[in-house]
Amino acid sequence: MKKLITLLLLLQSSLAFCYNQLTVSDARNSWYSYMGTIEEATLSVSPKGLFMEYGLYLTFSARGTNFNQNDSVEVVLDFELPQNAIVTDSWLWIGEDISKAIIMDRWSASSIYEDIVKRRKDPSILTKENETQYSLRIFPMVGNSTRKVKITYLVPVEMGDDKIYASLPVNILKTSSVPVYKFQILMKENLIASTPFISNFPTAVIKNKTDIEYGDYKQVEVPSTLYNSDIKVAYTLNQPSGIFFSKTSNGNEGVYQLAFSPSNFLDEVSGKKIAVLLDYDIANTGLVNTTIINNLKTELLSKLGTKDSFVVMFSNMSIARSSEKWQSASLENINQAFQTLNNNISNYSNLTSLISNGVDFIKKNGNEGIILLVSNSSQYGAYAVANNLINDITNMSAKKISFHIADYQSQNYNYYYINGTNFSGNEYFYQNLAKITGGTYQRVRDGFSQSGVIAAAIKNTNGIFTSFDLHTKLETGFCYSRYNITEDQSVSFNDIIRQTGKFNGTFPFIIEFSGLYNSKPFSKTITIYDQQSINGDSSIHKIWTGQFIKSLEKSNYSNNTVNEIIYNSVKNRVLSTYTAFLCLENKIYYCEDCVDESDYVNVISPAENTFSLKAYPNPFVNELSVEFNCENPDDISEICIYNLNGAEVYKFETSGLSTGKNILKWNGLMHNGMQAQSGVYILKLKSNKEIITLRLIKK
Repeated sequence: MKKLITLLLLLQSSLAFCYNQLTVSDARNSWYSYMGTIEEATLSVSPKGLFMEYGLYLTFSARGTNFNQNDSVEVVLDFELPQNAIVTDSWLWIGEDISKAIIMDRWSASSIYEDIVKRRKDPSILTKENETQYSLRIFPMVGNSTRKVKITYLVPVEMGDDKIYASLPVNILKTSSVPVYKFQILMKENLIASTPFISNFPTAVIKNKTDIEYGDYKQVEVPSTLYNSDIKVAYTLNQPSGIFFSKTSNGNEGVYQLAFSPSNFLDEVSGKKIAVLLDYDIANTGLVNTTIINNLKTELLSKLGTKDSFVVMFSNMSIARSSEKWQSASLENINQAFQTLNNNISNYSNLTSLISNGVDFIKKNGNEGIILLVSNSSQYGAYAVANNLINDITNMSAKKISFHIADYQSQNYNYYYINGTNFSGNEYFYQNLAKITGGTYQRVRDGFSQSGVIAAAIKNTNGIFTSFDLHTKLETGFCYSRYNITEDQSVSFNDIIRQTGKFNGTFPFIIEFSGLYNSKPFSKTITIYDQQSINGDSSIHKIWTGQFIKSLEKSNYSNNTVNEIIYNSVKNRVLSTYTAFLCLENKIYYCEDCVDESDYVNVISPAENTFSLKAYPNPFVNELSVEFNCENPDDISEICIYNLNGAEVYKFETSGLSTGKNILKWNGLMHNGMQAQSGVYILKLKSNKEIITLRLIKK
């Protein structure tokens, strides 16, 4: 056992940095490798409360390499997932069959994989290298063929008052040698959240789809032109604003997930007024202005609440304002503000005029407000210039206005040595302006992405609770093994506190929180009754297990700790740094009931169908006519009628179809010769290229 633990520790520490890369190579001569290609990519999305469940389908090839049909190559995908992501499954297609992964300790799984590679069988292995880095290896792939996989994982969401957001895994798609032309997203709705949309993609066409097996869903195509943007899938939460609670239980014991915003329950504290100033210098960033604008809008949508007020200003020769008065930070108002300012930003900085305009707006609108400055300007970094400008700004208003600054300059730096310290760009100016005005300063050079530095600056505008305490319990019982899904120790005013834990006892569930805000003490109690909670599924257990394993992975590496991680990882099918998902070419692991969601990309609505599928009369009593045109009858694999339980009640004969117009009849008799009952049925036409469904009503 000690040998096993030592090997696992070596494996776990073998990679300490994060990157995304796809290669195809000769497994026995790994230096003979090329960049691989992703031929198809589909993502299924289902909201699970504090997390979004993703099913990522990828089809790999060696297109564009020197490998041919005589070569057996290994596919290696190294990829990064967000912090706190939880990988829960892996599938590998072996011909038409799906091999569902087994999970075991990593040393054993790696030994099996390496041994099978030598024998030219069909395995894949998925491992976790560190907190955010993963590796998927597949063997063999014939040089001129493809291999298909699915990776299922839970990704933590960003939460607003009534919205949840999660970034799409476009960095994985960017590993492809040949660009993935379009990324298909299938979005399911449920009791937790509904009305999905794609942020930063205002022209997205979201189609309503239905299938007898898969049910109702939304579908959207994300083009490759957006892969460099911070695009996110978003939903509206179905629970009341400010709080979310879901659980699964067996008797009096269970697991819960909780999210709530303390600010929604502190009546004595009002929302903030924030003037958002965006400055853009094309020479100081590799991002186009539309990407920066969209990222800013997304962060405002997810971080501001309807208690807050805002205005947006863009830098130009003449400063463009979204309005002349404070507006409520609603979804509609934020979207309208950015639409109003569309194409009104310049490619050069006009920072001083922008700041002056922001201060002037606050003075004219009650002299109450703070400034969020998003800028990559660099012309005011010198000591004398910066100090004079700071004096001019602070003298503009009799009342101090706080500046919270997001510096996203990422290239073309000027350096300054001031009072024994090195500064770059506008760092000295921003740092001191924020300090003097009681604000904060963030920059991308500290490890933030451009959207991340904006998010951090917005968070800082909320202020911090100088003291905060949270306790959860049941009216008759207790909560235990709680984990907060956040890396921050401090709690700011508009933070969403996210927690998962276990409970034992009977409802109601009670939240008690207290502390100090603006030197004023507060103490509040929230009661959640059983009927107010959403009944969750097994994902709640996986979310808790993921946090539990994460806490163990950060503890001392003892034999007992590693054994505990492996036990919980295998028991709950949650990947850890000490386990692996292994798919094998063995029929005992083939999954007969695994649903390939990527098939439903080709389900089309009646208005789109290329077969001109019709059914009449509809509703019908005794006889139904099914009419369609087709160019090649051999393309059609089946035409069936299903009931709403998904059971096939009738199958049309397709062997006698002809090119052009076809009319088939159904007399309402099922396979057993019995007359079908009155009700709703689904007609499905499946071809080599698409699936078409129609809803039928039998009277």
